[in-house]
Amino acid sequence: MSGLPAPPRCGVSSAGGRVASTRVGVDSATRKPDVQVSVIVPMYNAERTLAACLDGLAAQDHPRGEHEILLVDNGSTDASASIARRHPGVTLLSEPRPGAYAARNHGLRRAQGDVIAFTDPDCVPHPSWIREIVSAFADPRLELLCGRRLPARPSAVLASIADYENTKDGFVLDGADEDLYYGYSSNMGVRKSLFERLGPFLERPRGADTLFVRKAARERSCAAIRYLPTAVVTHLELDRLSTYYRKVFLYGRHRRRNNPILRTRALDFAERMAVFRTTVRAGGYSLARSAALLGALGLGSLAWFLGSASAVVAGADGSEAAARG
Repeated sequence: MSGLPAPPRCGVSSAGGRVASTRVGVDSATRKPDVQVSVIVPMYNAERTLAACLDGLAAQDHPRGEHEILLVDNGSTDASASIARRHPGVTLLSEPRPGAYAARNHGLRRAQGDVIAFTDPDCVPHPSWIREIVSAFADPRLELLCGRRLPARPSAVLASIADYENTKDGFVLDGADEDLYYGYSSNMGVRKSLFERLGPFLERPRGADTLFVRKAARERSCAAIRYLPTAVVTHLELDRLSTYYRKVFLYGRHRRRNNPILRTRALDFAERMAVFRTTVRAGGYSLARSAALLGALGLGSLAWFLGSASAVVAGADGSEAAARG
């Protein structure tokens, strides 16, 4: 990310002997040799957006025989399963344990590809999404990547926030301060060998993707992780500012809840302002648009603070422990 100061360099870990290998995926005897990529999508009562997600996956320009789509139903009571069955080429699985990460781990156990691509049922991958992920993993040093996320039907302010968030993703994931690292399984690619080395996702209500990315940075190196702006999904749920602030509130809450497992650091004021200035310059923003973005980000900081504070008030064993991620 040109124009942004680089965070301090993280160390390179030789963790090969420290982490017990955890087997994921199918046995080699049943594996289809042509499958390069396993796309895993957890779903729970996703009838409103699921068809668009599956249509996006069906429209991929990657050769169809070289990827599989694993849709893991997590106890839906709506028409999600019926919608899935109308889409040929989708393998419908079922995970009775509640939680999106339990569903993702079920998909991992069934995955045949050497590369695992994650998205969510309220996201629509752009046609080149799988191809871009495969191309990136041609670099043998790369073990994990996160792509670009776009809002659906964005207002001018929401579009600006998306620009800022994507710039921030690049700053963090192409940087070298492992304490800043986070992840998002709505648009993530991982070598299956990394799961075999580090184990599956922790089955937490939220934030297990960030915990996994942080563990990868610590046990492997920051150089094994990358932001890939050409791997794009449109997030259908993110269609208004109120949704964005609700998500920021939840991110703040769950970051605080997960800190006892693995502490993370949020960007400080100087780093956030550096990301803001880069966003404004890259987008050629007017003074008015820049001011509107700054004001919107200020409200986002308040939502984050309130979410973090709510975790303290509720305590680490709050009632949401059984909530779905």
